Amino acid sequence: MFVKKGRLYLLAFIALYIASYYVVIINWKQDEIGLIVGNLFSMVGPLVGVILLLYSVIRMKKNRRFWSILALGIGCYFLAELTWNYYENHLKVEVPYPGLPDLFYILQIVFFLIAFSNRLLSEIRRMKAIKYIFDITIIMIVAVSLSWYFIIKPILITPDVSPLFVAVSLAYPVGDLALLLMVMIIFFGQKNPWTKSGILYIALGLVVQIYADSIYLYLQAIGNYHSGNLIDPMFTLSMLLVGYAGVTSLTLEQSSAKRVKALDYKQLSLFRMIAPYACAVGIFIFLLVEQPSINAITLGAGLTLILIVIRQVAIMIENNQLLKKFDRRTKQLAVSTQRYKTIFQYHPDAVFSLDLQGKYQSINDMVVQLTGYLYEELIGESFLTLLDEESEKKVQSYLIKAINGVPQYFDTYIQTRSGTSILLSITMIPMVVQEKVVGLYGVAKDITDNRINEEKIKFMAYHDSLTGLPNRSLFDEKLTVAMEEAKDTNEHFAVFFIDLDHLKVINDTLGHEIGDELLIESAKRMRLSLSAQDIVARQGGDEFILLARNVKEDEVVVFAKQLLDRLRKPYTIQGNEVSATPSIGIALYPTDAATPRELLKNADMAMYRVKNNGKNNFSKYNPTMDEEWSKVMTLERDLHQALERHELELHYQPQIDVSTGKIIGVEALIRWNHPVFGDIPPTVFIPLADKSGIIQKITRWVIDQAIAQAVEWQNKGLDPITMGINISPKLLESDRIVELVTNMLEVHKLPPDRLDIEVTEALAVNAEHSIETLDQLKELGVRISLDDFGTGYSSLSHLIRLPIDRVKIAKEFVEGIGIDKRMEGIIHSISTIANELQFGLIAEGVETDIQASYLKKLNCTVMQGYLYSEPLPAKQLEKILQQKSFKEQDVLPD
Repeated sequence: MFVKKGRLYLLAFIALYIASYYVVIINWKQDEIGLIVGNLFSMVGPLVGVILLLYSVIRMKKNRRFWSILALGIGCYFLAELTWNYYENHLKVEVPYPGLPDLFYILQIVFFLIAFSNRLLSEIRRMKAIKYIFDITIIMIVAVSLSWYFIIKPILITPDVSPLFVAVSLAYPVGDLALLLMVMIIFFGQKNPWTKSGILYIALGLVVQIYADSIYLYLQAIGNYHSGNLIDPMFTLSMLLVGYAGVTSLTLEQSSAKRVKALDYKQLSLFRMIAPYACAVGIFIFLLVEQPSINAITLGAGLTLILIVIRQVAIMIENNQLLKKFDRRTKQLAVSTQRYKTIFQYHPDAVFSLDLQGKYQSINDMVVQLTGYLYEELIGESFLTLLDEESEKKVQSYLIKAINGVPQYFDTYIQTRSGTSILLSITMIPMVVQEKVVGLYGVAKDITDNRINEEKIKFMAYHDSLTGLPNRSLFDEKLTVAMEEAKDTNEHFAVFFIDLDHLKVINDTLGHEIGDELLIESAKRMRLSLSAQDIVARQGGDEFILLARNVKEDEVVVFAKQLLDRLRKPYTIQGNEVSATPSIGIALYPTDAATPRELLKNADMAMYRVKNNGKNNFSKYNPTMDEEWSKVMTLERDLHQALERHELELHYQPQIDVSTGKIIGVEALIRWNHPVFGDIPPTVFIPLADKSGIIQKITRWVIDQAIAQAVEWQNKGLDPITMGINISPKLLESDRIVELVTNMLEVHKLPPDRLDIEVTEALAVNAEHSIETLDQLKELGVRISLDDFGTGYSSLSHLIRLPIDRVKIAKEFVEGIGIDKRMEGIIHSISTIANELQFGLIAEGVETDIQASYLKKLNCTVMQGYLYSEPLPAKQLEKILQQKSFKEQDVLPD
């Protein structure tokens, strides 16, 4: 395959070949060797042209017939040269005219005419030759005139010639003129023949041949032609150019359009404009040369013709510039149009245009994709047809404003073909042409998912993620609205503050998953108590707040009882029967408060009263609760300064081995002596400490004080005893408890086995991290007791996992000895389990001889309780420890 460089080499070869031919003719014109070599050049040239065309025909896919017929024509020319050489070089005679070579020369012209005729028939529809018909006619008139003057007329008037001579002599110029006509039609008929270099080189080759033929016939007519004439290489050049044209056409066919560099458009236009007028001027100049007698009329006509030609050329140049400007603008418009179409069609959103009646004029593929309707189904239809009745009027007003020239931005729902409703965000922009709105341009974005997500976010912002109930923020808004409306309507309503009892125990024993399910089920039960105007919200944790509208004071108790009964019923969750009784506080509007904040605070105080009075009940707010609530708030505030003010103190309750009467250990119990309220029970301030977060700080203080006291007694020579310390669940969950205990033991030099860490069963059962912490404490040598054993939901599998040394029988069970056989059965089971698992056993809360006697029978010999001693300050207990053995009468209070 010829590439661009190969074509350049071929052109160089043709130029060198013709130049060499001329060198031979000029230098050895009269020599026999020069004649032989010159004839060889004239014969090899057409042969090369045939080879080039055949090579191209074999490889090209288009116009193969055209190039094949041209190859036949050049082949005939080769045969003509071959027979010419036969006469001149072999027979050594003058080549006859007309003779056999002329037959092949004429056949070459005939085949060329056939080829061009086929080409004209195949391309006549694509040609733009009509507007150049006058240009072609002018050129042909000049060509025919010159041919007639120099060739045809002299042939016709030549005396004593045969008809064959005349026929052959006329065949050349007539054929050449026919070829010239076809070349002009094809050349001028192409939009830009310079880019189709095959046509260009054919035209050049034929022009060269016609020119050479004309000179040849002229020389023959006057009897001056002889072999080795300077026009002979021109015939060879014409055949080589036609062969080269085939190679060029093949190269262009095999190359992409980007690799074809077109000749400048200006050159083509200038040539087309000048060619016919140059011919007209040329023939006029020839007329002046041939007619030396010039009169005024001839000169005036000539000058007029020249001026007309100049004026016409100037007009055509100006028109050509306008056409080129128009062409550039057309291309720019085409590019802009294509860009618009590309942006319009491939825009990620739905893009459409409407006429002034709101009907679709154009849509892109995204409109089809969103609506489900095909292009032909929407074009001409009104934009409003896709809207529901509710949206139609609103959107129609937007369209009217947009038609009036004001861009509109709005959201609307449309109905798709499948019946689905989708939400679109639409931008509607007026299309203005010459300051007049001619239509609307719209862009629509599907925001259905965005709106759903916004609703989800909004729901999440105002609702509890677990129960789906409104949260405190939404409840506050609803409560504020209710209070504003009640001022105008004199409405009465109530706020209920609800706390689920024992939820923490359920979380710790059965797991948070069960606790979460309990919260969900409780929320469902609360919803059942509501009317359409009521609202229940989750305050947080196990607390709920409920707003009951249109509930009068005498109806509140009925409502509260129904709510209480509904919530106190046991739940069955994942095969477990659980119970979380409610504590409910109630505040009424307008009786109990005038603002939302006061109403909620008063309901909370009422709920706190229920908590302090045994839970599982409801209570209405009354003003006396303010004092109690104020006390609670004061205690919670003062608790943070209790340590710094040295208001906290440890008391110690002895643990007695009743089989020997010796005190083997003590349990450290914290007391708070408030400067205003006096002694505050642990049952009051420990929950406050746990709620406020100060419990961890207090527990660390207890550990430090208790260990220091144990070491002080040991250093005074008293019998070693075990110091029992209750560890806060929150502190046990901390990673620092092990480090804290280790440091305290090292600082105070207490043997680890003299420290007894007491943990609740509820904490240890389901807290994997806490069990790991207990294992680490056990590795230190510390003893671990399980406090309040039996009050939780533990099982044998849980107990086996715990690294404990002994279990404590809870006071709740000990109190039932001699009164409730079920309690005695539970204690018996606990004793059996402890013996089987080889745990030590201790009972707390022992207050009667009956209780002590029953426990001894179950081999529970370690006890603590008021039967032996109440919790005592360190100095009082120290006196008892000095007695070495326990004497009941010495320690029991008077």
